[in-house]
Amino acid sequence: RRAGYRSEAVSTGEEALVVLRRAEEEDLRAAAFVGDDPVDLSAFDALDALAERGLVTARVAVSSDEAPRELIGRADVVVEGPAGVVELLRELV
Repeated sequence: RRAGYRSEAVSTGEEALVVLRRAEEEDLRAAAFVGDDPVDLSAFDALDALAERGLVTARVAVSSDEAPRELIGRADVVVEGPAGVVELLRELV
């Protein structure tokens, strides 16, 4: 199957459920999540669970004055602000 990219914006509190649901629905081999606040830690937990099942995962944190240190510490990749997210996505595609 050819690699593709999909994104989904989620509201606060649904992050982990969306990550797990999309991985199962799409039969993914890899997944990433970009987060910038405390509720995004649950999505990082979901990625950890997917990694234990053999998926390749990437936890991306958006650095800012408000970003929680725990999120930054758990990230595989840290980008600077929204512009950093755009730059990362451009590198991927």
